[in-house]
Amino acid sequence: MKNFFLTLAAVLVAFAAGWTACNFTQKAAASFNEITEANDFSAQMARYRADAGLSGKTTAEHALWLQLGEQLAFRRRNNATFSADLLSVDAAYTYVRLSELAEERKDTTASVELLQYAIAVCKQSQSPNCHVEALRRLVHVIDGKEKQ
Repeated sequence: MKNFFLTLAAVLVAFAAGWTACNFTQKAAASFNEITEANDFSAQMARYRADAGLSGKTTAEHALWLQLGEQLAFRRRNNATFSADLLSVDAAYTYVRLSELAEERKDTTASVELLQYAIAVCKQSQSPNCHVEALRRLVHVIDGKEKQ
């Protein structure tokens, strides 16, 4: 009977160790996938920004729309690397950039609508700078168009 309980205890310990190892492996794989996904997202955003900065206005606008789609899609995922706040503010900046391109082509209706979207998306974050002047100023600083 003593051997039975020792065997049962050994089986339970082995099961617990195996379960813990399996659980740890799943969490490590999830973290690795999250890091990989975040790295891919960052690389894609860098490509879109390069396209927006090094090409004609039409291509730049197209790159910004693609970037915005990626930002909004990524924001809906549960990812600890990029918070929803950060992605909301980044999407707001992209709307501001698109608004400025609309202004350059004299489409004031589109420009105003894009600024309204920028403010709405920004307000989904905890940023205190969710008004047009602050968003434009921050975008100009980030893009190197204005000194801090």
